[in-house]
Amino acid sequence: MQERPLDPPEHKPFTGRVTFAAYVNDETVEVEAKIVDDYIDWYATCVWWHDNDILPLLHGSQLTAIETQFWDEYDDIVRFDQE
Repeated sequence: MQERPLDPPEHKPFTGRVTFAAYVNDETVEVEAKIVDDYIDWYATCVWWHDNDILPLLHGSQLTAIETQFWDEYDDIVRFDQE
């Protein structure tokens, strides 16, 4: 009988730039993000809507929603941008 490890395989944190679509107030935006150890660096990120960077106008709850969408699609976003 082969034993299954109790701990999941170690996840190497991603650092780099990614571009992905997200929803803010039912509108699609384009997020050009710098990721540092799996987290969005908001100081080096742009959120585009109709060719305007709206990041300075977003509320904290909207940023949290974008982060949640990033985590929900993490594997696809990171894998796509690494290829």
